[in-house]
Amino acid sequence: MVDISLGHPDGTFSAAASYAVQARNEWTDLLIAESSIAAADLNHDGKLDLIVANFQDSWGAFGSGQFDNVLKISVLLGNGDGTFQTHSDYAGAEVSQDKGEPFEGASVAVVDLNGDGNLDVVATGPELGAVVWFGRGDGTFGSSVQYSNTGGGSSAVAAGDFNGDGKPDMAVTNGKAYEVFLHDYDYPECDGTTVSVLLGRVDGSFGQPVANETAPDPESIAVGDVNGDGKPDLVVLGALGTWGECHSGGTPLSILLGNSDGTFQKAMEFAVASQSSSVRPVEVSLGDFNLDGRLDVVVGSGSRDAIIRLLLGNGDGTFQTPTTYGTGAEPYVIAVGDFNHDGKPDLATANMGSGTVSVLRNTQGPDFSVQAAGVSPITRGQSASSTVTFTSILGYSNSVALSCSVSLTSGTGTAPTCSLSPAAVQLDANGTATSTLTINTSESAAAFDTAPFGQDGRKRYALWLSISGMALATLWTTRVRKNKSAILFTGTLLAALLVLCACGDSNEAERPEAEVVVAEAIRHQTQLTQSR
Repeated sequence: MVDISLGHPDGTFSAAASYAVQARNEWTDLLIAESSIAAADLNHDGKLDLIVANFQDSWGAFGSGQFDNVLKISVLLGNGDGTFQTHSDYAGAEVSQDKGEPFEGASVAVVDLNGDGNLDVVATGPELGAVVWFGRGDGTFGSSVQYSNTGGGSSAVAAGDFNGDGKPDMAVTNGKAYEVFLHDYDYPECDGTTVSVLLGRVDGSFGQPVANETAPDPESIAVGDVNGDGKPDLVVLGALGTWGECHSGGTPLSILLGNSDGTFQKAMEFAVASQSSSVRPVEVSLGDFNLDGRLDVVVGSGSRDAIIRLLLGNGDGTFQTPTTYGTGAEPYVIAVGDFNHDGKPDLATANMGSGTVSVLRNTQGPDFSVQAAGVSPITRGQSASSTVTFTSILGYSNSVALSCSVSLTSGTGTAPTCSLSPAAVQLDANGTATSTLTINTSESAAAFDTAPFGQDGRKRYALWLSISGMALATLWTTRVRKNKSAILFTGTLLAALLVLCACGDSNEAERPEAEVVVAEAIRHQTQLTQSR
């Protein structure tokens, strides 16, 4: 079942409309899990369609402990008004395994693999490798092609151009987590430790996989440039790291920096959660949540702790200590988008444990705007004032302490001083407040250096040198070149003019070549608020 909640401009959503995907046979189908979903225009009609990856557990022989794992995709074509047509299903791979029931579900990515202008679908499922369906451009798909050599668990897939050849490649995580039944007790077993990279070819096929080591049981993956070098990197989350059977150091986030040739550097690991049986992060997404131009990581949880974790990026591929935000129980899937059209990425989580969706709106950024009226040029020893207006942003309400400073942007001398009155203002939600900015100058004649090569100095040079040139030309044409007194007079005149130009006028008004800075109080840590 897929639920669609249409968004409103203020970030709220309408009641959900449900759409069925796959029919269920209660006698043979123990579980049908709509594990992953993507939206794209599959039939070129300008309307978004839905692609859902379904992982189906069928108990082939009751009581035998053998599970038949079937991977399918369901396609729901969009009508353009927020509604969707009846689903069409496409079969993928099927494999039998008797080790136990896999924890991982399915994962899906949509990309044009063969360059024909039509979107194709790549999906993965436990022990199935990667399965590709090539799109026909009308919303339908041909038979599937399976890549079973991806390395193992195949719990998640992501696409990107990892070697810079313009063709999409894919990365597949090889997490192997099972619930093993023994003596009426079930316990987890985790033995996958790699992510495989398969480079794409021009026909949409893939080369041999290259395994890259990660922390045990990598289940979720995202692609992005986390160190700002223009090369795609891999961010991989180990799903079951909180259980001792997998690894004891807490849930790790593995960062594999890309070399732009399809290879990746050795994984760096960052702890997402401390070791605890109640915490099981399983989903990772990327976004610049604090608006500093660096990608951050957000992690969802498959446990009932009802928490997501945000790790702010440092811009070099490393991340800060996680900050937690409350959601509904088991925020298993995370979506990133600007839901209220304020230009900042928000979050939505699908909460498996509570059957709800939590929307967390991003309140990061300036709490208020600052606008000041212009100040005219100030005469030395005088002062001038300007009204500064502070306007609340997104309902910010608090007291704001104010300060200011003045620094010279050119020339030498003593900078003017400034003050604000009042030195603190109270901002109400969506309101405004004002303060008076006063700039005081000193009597010093050297506050600004305008000569000899300032803009005004160059103008004086041009004027007086022109006059001097005319005088010399006159003396030359009247044949007084041999008259020593005339030559001496001309030289003295030129020297006096040069000194005059260099001195400048000590009584002229100061040019506004100083910069006034009013300190703004902004929140430097990311803030997310929750709405249901």
